[in-house]
Amino acid sequence: MLGSTHWARRPTAPLDDVAIVLNVDMIGRLRNNTVYVFGTRSGFGLRRLVAEQNQGLDLAFDWTTRPNADHWPLFDRGIPYLMLHTGTHADYHTPDDTIDRIDHEGMRSVARFMFAVVHEAANRDRLPEFRPAARRENNQMSRGITSPVGSSPPRLGVQWREPDDQGEGVQLTSVQVGTPAEAAELRPGDRIVRLGEQEIESGDQLRRAVFHAVGPTPLVVQRPGEEEPRNVIAPLPKQRLRLGIAWRVDSAEPGTVVLTRVVAGSPAERAGLRPGDRVYQVAGEDFADEDEFAERVGRPSEDALELLIERGGRLETVVLEFNPVPRKRAA
Repeated sequence: MLGSTHWARRPTAPLDDVAIVLNVDMIGRLRNNTVYVFGTRSGFGLRRLVAEQNQGLDLAFDWTTRPNADHWPLFDRGIPYLMLHTGTHADYHTPDDTIDRIDHEGMRSVARFMFAVVHEAANRDRLPEFRPAARRENNQMSRGITSPVGSSPPRLGVQWREPDDQGEGVQLTSVQVGTPAEAAELRPGDRIVRLGEQEIESGDQLRRAVFHAVGPTPLVVQRPGEEEPRNVIAPLPKQRLRLGIAWRVDSAEPGTVVLTRVVAGSPAERAGLRPGDRVYQVAGEDFADEDEFAERVGRPSEDALELLIERGGRLETVVLEFNPVPRKRAA
């Protein structure tokens, strides 16, 4: 840090002209394909800038900023930074840290990634402004951003075991108090044979049917010891779900939402979305803020909706399908 501290005190170019600092520190031992990325919290939108340049590395974003490397003197003066790192090791600052231990292919991958980030930053009309809140953030706060906000009541309120050869439908193992299932007088041991228009042959079919059903919904239930099935009504919530997600915003990443919950049986779950995924685009277009995101995903559409997400620094396009629940095929 002596050199960067000296330069920050006696810069050879005005500090006001320094838009961003890229510090490359210990990238010679790429393990598990993972690159640790520090500093994305120091400028608005830096995480997305970095992720968009990634081609196959697993990025671990660290929210901490410590006075332990050359980025610090400039960060301390209000300049955004990025630092790439492949992790510490037992040979650090010892005679055993010899050239034969360098992972040349790994270093090449990190160097190409670094070049792509620098090239993108250099060619942007405007780079992210410094974000003072980064001075106070840490990794514990990063875990908090994906925690659910409150909890949503169950739509039906049952648990079950997967079907066996002992009968039709899905057999319930528990019924939660105060839920539509209790109101319909369901009991453990009951088998749900049909929900609405959907014949139930698996837990996945039950999850999907419950997700799509709205308001009072008829169920056909086979109770142990009874020859004839029962017809009951479960007062499911009247609110129609669409994607099956909950989210919150991240103040460091405008135009992004972070998923905090993915509802079982929903189009989001079937598309493979997970809590912690970051959504960057809806139907191929950016959105400005949370309100625009909510409006865009809430629009009536065809049978599918495309989202651009980021997970672990990798971008991925996922398609949420809204097609009706498949019916049982005739034998």
